[in-house]
Amino acid sequence: MTESSATEPPTLTRRSSLSLLGTAAAGVVGAGLLPAAGAGAMNPAAPTAARPVARRRRRKGRRPRDRGLQYESYLEPVDPPVTKPPTQPEPETPTEPETPAEPETPTEPETPTEPETPTEPETPTEPETPTEPETPTEPETPTEPETSGPRDALGLTAQDRVVAGRFSCGLTAALAAEVAAAGGGPAWFEQQVALTIPDAGADVADWWPQLHGDPVTLWGRQIAETESGHEVASLAVSREMVRRISSPTQVHEAMAEFWQNHLHVPATGDNYFMWRADYGEMIRRHALGRFDQMLAEAVLHPAMLIYLSAGVSTKTRPNENLGRELLELHTVGVGNHGEDDVKSCARVLTGYRIDMGKTWQPSYRPTDHWTGAVQVLDFRHANTSPAGEPVAQALLAHLARHPLTARRIATKLVRWFVADEPSEALVAHLASVYLAHDTEIVPVLRALVGSAELAASAGKKLRDPGQDVVAMHRVLGTTFRPPTAPRPAAQVIRQQASTIGMAPHQWPTPDGPPLTAGPWATPGRALASFRVHWAAANQYSPSDDVTYRSVAEWLPRLPMTVRAVVDHLSRELLVAETPEGLLDVVCWLTGSGPEEVVTANHRLVSRYWGQVLGTFLDHPSRFWR
Repeated sequence: MTESSATEPPTLTRRSSLSLLGTAAAGVVGAGLLPAAGAGAMNPAAPTAARPVARRRRRKGRRPRDRGLQYESYLEPVDPPVTKPPTQPEPETPTEPETPAEPETPTEPETPTEPETPTEPETPTEPETPTEPETPTEPETPTEPETSGPRDALGLTAQDRVVAGRFSCGLTAALAAEVAAAGGGPAWFEQQVALTIPDAGADVADWWPQLHGDPVTLWGRQIAETESGHEVASLAVSREMVRRISSPTQVHEAMAEFWQNHLHVPATGDNYFMWRADYGEMIRRHALGRFDQMLAEAVLHPAMLIYLSAGVSTKTRPNENLGRELLELHTVGVGNHGEDDVKSCARVLTGYRIDMGKTWQPSYRPTDHWTGAVQVLDFRHANTSPAGEPVAQALLAHLARHPLTARRIATKLVRWFVADEPSEALVAHLASVYLAHDTEIVPVLRALVGSAELAASAGKKLRDPGQDVVAMHRVLGTTFRPPTAPRPAAQVIRQQASTIGMAPHQWPTPDGPPLTAGPWATPGRALASFRVHWAAANQYSPSDDVTYRSVAEWLPRLPMTVRAVVDHLSRELLVAETPEGLLDVVCWLTGSGPEEVVTANHRLVSRYWGQVLGTFLDHPSRFWR
């Protein structure tokens, strides 16, 4: 019995397969990705699993929607992370039976409560209240991280690992070696900043000529139903994703993603689609430059002017959409301005026009500019000339340097790169660096990279659907080729992100996609990620215009034991030592023993290879960046 069980593969019935899926889901729950309530429903074989609620039959051909994905228009989602509920009850379980065994346990609670309760009722509350607000006011606190520390088998410290994981689009074994060779995460960051040029990555995946097409031609193709605006905008998303997978300038890619989310213009088929690719290229040029310059170009770009209706705004009918979002989303933030500020903003921006429906070109018309005194927060201008471009430029420059803008950008950087709940100390420090360097971006990032908060933030940032797909193909070593097939891999990856939840740059409202884990930490998202992981691991999606690594490339030193194979794949796919229990899962899946020798004809390779890779991709640690 023992010998046969070590050599024969297990029988995978539908029920046992669901049990394995439920086990994987339970691991994700244990890692804090999902609330514990959703784990039982995903494991119908578990005896304690609650019976799932009956659902309506879905019409054939209709894709299910993830009802856990919610958002509020124009407001940044601030859902609390779901990591605390599953982690708190676990340590309490073993401690409860041990506490009565210790003699000091009953005496400790009685000793402080009897003498201190009547004599000093206000002592614990009064000193704690002033100390908490004083801590965030010290901007120097986050500038002294512990850069030293033990290095793991890949030569990385905890700080190196977090820096490379957050400021890249997915940590790989090759990137880990690059970081170690550079001398650590901060040194690698400096190398990346030094080699990045304004148009870095512009030649990567530049395979679609229509992304450089003129607006009149592209609009005519949509009218003629030759190529829709949605298709053109989707190609811009595909190009961005392939760049993030393949580009060697990973810091630049990470910041291009951040700024496109901050100054968000959706990549959809609306009537600005002709300008969306150019808008993305403009953001890339400024991603590591200066925010004041990027803000001025972004706000007055044709894509933004059309998207927020400023391209048709006139002095007699000023449109407030762009003025409102400029204040509320791009600069000072919600609650820091009034309606009069919005109206003045809209008046200053009048005169910037788009030739809608004809040439789609931008122009400035002095006859459409509103004249008269304006005040936006502490910005004042007489605004007497019909040529109002200098007033608009002055307003944008003022808002870019406003202290509230500095705090908003610092808060979003911390929330995006460090934790869902930003440290006030780190936010204050980054805001001060931003103002001291006159909106330069790199000094702010340098302060963030060197902060103790970032170094201690491992496991605190969940990947969104687009980051999930990009990071998956990075560790798989997928190579994309110029499109020749009807469904090329470069376009399928965008569909994979949509399957999980939403593709990059397709959030429908101006506030941009969520910066926190809440909307993506749902059972539906986890199951969708499993499906996409297994499709890529088994090489059946994407399948055209793509090259996957062969088994010989994955395992160049066969024969190896199963244990050695698992250790090797852990370093390649998880970029870490083998997690506890993963060897047992692979042995169960393949019906092998840990010391069994694997050759090119072994069933682990010939029969279960795709499932083995999928098991690594589904590991809970891969959901975090």
